[in-house]
Amino acid sequence: DTACGGADTPAVNAYVDACVRCGEMARAQQILAETTSGRSAARAAAGRARALPAPNARTYTILIVGLLRAHANSAASHMRVLKLWDNMMRPHGGTDLRQAVVPDRLLVRWILSAFCSRPSRLSSTPELVDSPSEIIPGVDSETQGALMLDQSLLGAERVLHDLARLGWDRNELVAWQEVVQASQSGLYERWIFSDAFGRFAEAERE
Repeated sequence: DTACGGADTPAVNAYVDACVRCGEMARAQQILAETTSGRSAARAAAGRARALPAPNARTYTILIVGLLRAHANSAASHMRVLKLWDNMMRPHGGTDLRQAVVPDRLLVRWILSAFCSRPSRLSSTPELVDSPSEIIPGVDSETQGALMLDQSLLGAERVLHDLARLGWDRNELVAWQEVVQASQSGLYERWIFSDAFGRFAEAERE
């Protein structure tokens, strides 16, 4: 907050992007937490600092794409991406999407492609694993990987459901839904990320 205090949204996004490019993912996520938790606004009200601006779609794109690139499309990164998606859709909690940060088509494609391709590994990176459900004691890695894949597909369905509530183009949603369903044909033969990305891009043009 001290580094970005008083900055406008483009400046904060540039700072977050610099953190991601330098591998400081935890710091980038800390900035997001400051802007969404109310702590920054509270400090500003107390006269201790200037408030940070609310994140926009670009902020979330930087973080989500950065996570997927830095952590090789891992199962734990899928969970973190879904948490970021929920922050976008429900900035103040609850179920009301009227104040949602609307994503662009490219970000949606990145997210769906990640959820519908096989996680390359289970991440043990401390900044990603913050829930006991992400690493399951006593469960072998193959079984745990299958569970993570199922959770990722549920994440894809949740993204499509939220987009429908936002009034996204119905034809595009139907095309994406068909790709999501096709990705479920074989649990251990799931596409690699680049294949999934290409399929979603092709569906957008149909």
